[in-house]
Amino acid sequence: AELLGMADQIGAISPGRQADIVLVEGNPVANFKRLYGTGHYQLNRETDVLERVGGVRYTIKSGLVYDAKALLADVRELVANAKEAGDTDAVEGTRKQRQESPYGARSGIRHCGFSARSPR
Repeated sequence: AELLGMADQIGAISPGRQADIVLVEGNPVANFKRLYGTGHYQLNRETDVLERVGGVRYTIKSGLVYDAKALLADVRELVANAKEAGDTDAVEGTRKQRQESPYGARSGIRHCGFSARSPR
């Protein structure tokens, strides 16, 4: 932030500053796989069953809060509809967007309806 000359706007999480944040379930320092967009599989030692855990829950980008699970559901629906309609270009385009974007798929972006800059 200081090198960019923006120390008064970014570089810390506090009121009045801008921040892009990814919120995950669990401690990503203990297990970096929790930062995977869809989580990862972990063995439940009590049931001996693999369970999906972690994953990005919310992304805050430019003050807007995006629900990662809702975005993934939207993309699944878009792909299913495109496949059903025989639109292979749309399916490939969605796949390419997900591979290129650090914030996940952006087709039909849906956010949670509140801004991180203002109280809920």
